[in-house]
Amino acid sequence: MDTAKKSKAHSHFLVSYEKNSFTYYSIIKSSEVISPRKFSFKEPVYVRLPDVIALCKILMTSNDVTELMSIVVNMEKHYHAVVERFEAKKREIQEARNEPSIRQDEDRIITFGPNGTKISAVHMSRIYWNDYKAATCNLLYAVFTEETLATHTLTGRIRPKPQLDPKKVEDISAIVKEKCGVRILEVHEVIAKRCNALHMKYLRRMEKLDQENDQ
Repeated sequence: MDTAKKSKAHSHFLVSYEKNSFTYYSIIKSSEVISPRKFSFKEPVYVRLPDVIALCKILMTSNDVTELMSIVVNMEKHYHAVVERFEAKKREIQEARNEPSIRQDEDRIITFGPNGTKISAVHMSRIYWNDYKAATCNLLYAVFTEETLATHTLTGRIRPKPQLDPKKVEDISAIVKEKCGVRILEVHEVIAKRCNALHMKYLRRMEKLDQENDQ
């Protein structure tokens, strides 16, 4: 870019400037250069930008604004491509570093609640505690299988479906109450609704299988 054409007689300049450790580009009018008669292309110059006066490097000049805009677009494409390659490499390095600890967490079992229900540490680390409904459902799927949730109920009063393990339900309710600051009753409502929704899904799946078998 240092060898690009530059002339003080041109009406517009493509400049770059640094701000907060980032490089920015702008197309300015030649009149926006402070002391335009004295400046040199070899040294940075002060320019009146819309919100600040900045020390800029003049990269290219032209009477054709479209030409300068195309240069900026190409530079931005190149910049984004470099950033994407850098981020991809960073993710690759980070994943390589985290892989042993992830495997270790998957093997590590933790207990929670008054009855000591067990789940993997990686499951517990993924619980979203800012939403008690999401947290309850996350724990349900970590502790029970989807089929168990679909074929059981919270209380066991709906025949012929049996009751979910009450000790595990108690542990889920206790930790959600502690972490999310809600009542046990609210946690139970989420569990009951989730079981009912999965039961309806289970029935539709069974009905579909029956229809396929009859064909």
